[in-house]
Amino acid sequence: MSIVNQWKSDINFAMFCATPSSWIDVGNPHQWNPLKFSSEMGLCQSKLNSLRGYSRLDGIGNDGKRKITEVKAKVKNKIQELKNKINSASDTEKLDLKARIKELEKAVVELEKLERTVIKYNFEIDKEAPQLNYDNNTDTVTVKYDGTLGSLINELKHAFQFETGQLDFIQVANSNGSATNIPGVLYDLGDELETYKRQYAYDGFLKMRMAWTEKELNSFSNNNIAEILRGTINIKGELGNQLGVLEIKSMKFVTVDIIVKIKGTANNSSTLYSSLSTKSLDKNSSLRQIERNNTNRGDLGNLSWMGLDGFKKKTPYIEFVKVFIKEKPFIHVK
Repeated sequence: MSIVNQWKSDINFAMFCATPSSWIDVGNPHQWNPLKFSSEMGLCQSKLNSLRGYSRLDGIGNDGKRKITEVKAKVKNKIQELKNKINSASDTEKLDLKARIKELEKAVVELEKLERTVIKYNFEIDKEAPQLNYDNNTDTVTVKYDGTLGSLINELKHAFQFETGQLDFIQVANSNGSATNIPGVLYDLGDELETYKRQYAYDGFLKMRMAWTEKELNSFSNNNIAEILRGTINIKGELGNQLGVLEIKSMKFVTVDIIVKIKGTANNSSTLYSSLSTKSLDKNSSLRQIERNNTNRGDLGNLSWMGLDGFKKKTPYIEFVKVFIKEKPFIHVK
């Protein structure tokens, strides 16, 4: 949501949420009470005053936005560094450098947009579980990253996806009665692919824990598959169910086939993203597409709870949310 739209929303709230009947003196129904009207206008002024923190569009008035501004400056420096390398690079290296520069130039544009949104941002270091969280009560995004700039840039790509309706959050109930916001039905493999391409563009490599099958590990060890990626990927790990580590050194090898095999932790045999939709989904996707492409998301439970059956299958998801959220505020789409 842009700052202008936020201003409009807050002014509308102050002006129109209270009905004119609230301005009437309860003791004398026929007497208009200027004090009550003044109170409502005071609410309007209060809402306007609360927006002063957004008057500077560079984000300097907010620690979270200042962090984004700092990241943007570092990305610009990296772009210049890569441009300086091109003249002395080989033809193969030039192709990769140009791909990285193009991706980072996109990052600068997106970071500038994040600087100007009204959502608040918090940043935390979490080496075990980098992720993006959203608190709808405070309209705050928390970015958890592993302490490296590459990881931070990865998660900020998710933030941009959320801000632009490529990613949503759904509130689910925990066993203890509390609620948690998790990436919702728009979350797809393409979203993750974009973030890893962005991270590679900055770092120049990707190193990930992989869930290789025994057959795949044997193939790598025999160079049957590795010859396709000769000189660009190093494989480490034991055969069978032992952990494999993949190091990618070229943008063109950051693909869905690789992303879908990424493990969460060394002690976890499950893959992180294998249950996600292979089809790209966003707020304009139809309810039919949403339903068909989320059959493997066990963390969402049975999607029938969302009430999809009550709507035409061609209805765009964002229109469904506008209706649905009035009754059950579980879905958060920007």
